Amino acid sequence: MYCSGEVIVRQAVLAAASGNPENWIKLGNAAMKAGNHQEAIANFNKVLEVDPNNWEAWLKKAESTGWLSNLSDCRLGEMVSHLRQGIACAPKEGLQELKELAADSINDVATAYNNLACQHLRQFITVDRVWPEFIEQTAAAFDALEAAHQFDPKNNAVLRNIVTILTGLIQGVAYNDRDLYGRLTRRVHRIKPDYALKMTVMKQEYETKLKQLDPSYQAREVKKAKVGAGWTILSILRLFNATRF
Repeated sequence: MYCSGEVIVRQAVLAAASGNPENWIKLGNAAMKAGNHQEAIANFNKVLEVDPNNWEAWLKKAESTGWLSNLSDCRLGEMVSHLRQGIACAPKEGLQELKELAADSINDVATAYNNLACQHLRQFITVDRVWPEFIEQTAAAFDALEAAHQFDPKNNAVLRNIVTILTGLIQGVAYNDRDLYGRLTRRVHRIKPDYALKMTVMKQEYETKLKQLDPSYQAREVKKAKVGAGWTILSILRLFNATRF
């Protein structure tokens, strides 16, 4: 008798909860708009607890998850995973539009994340561990943008940002530093030659795709960082700065 009573109560709770997804979606949207992404995710999770196939909740949760990224906790991969789940649950009607929106969302978040990484590199460029960390951070942004390209192969902005990342990595970064005696010296951060070759091939592939979408597109020139006079921070430190291609 008690077991059956427990089942009835549980069913009643689920029935009551199942009437609230629309309200939770609205609350989540409001939290997103206010920049409170933790609260937004909490509301979208409530929806998914009673309706695991709610594609709208998955897509909104994905966006909020992405915006919670920081340099010590990149959540771009988690964002892409949620987007894929949402698209898998979405109805076929309007699916292409959802994929295009997903690509735009990833592009925005990856751009912001990569900007943050560039600013950090600029500020702490003489610290040994910062360059390897920057490579990892850039790789995370690149992987997310590749996923965006899979969602929407015709998204020009995504392709241009991918090329920008690749170009910057191939070029490397030249900067001024001090040696053990306090004398001004010139140093360069570079990726390994085999990695640079791989990036060069990928750059050419993506630029071919861009050329197909926009015949007027001109390939990005690569100017590798060199030790020399003057102070130069190459374009890798200005990735996505001020413009959205």
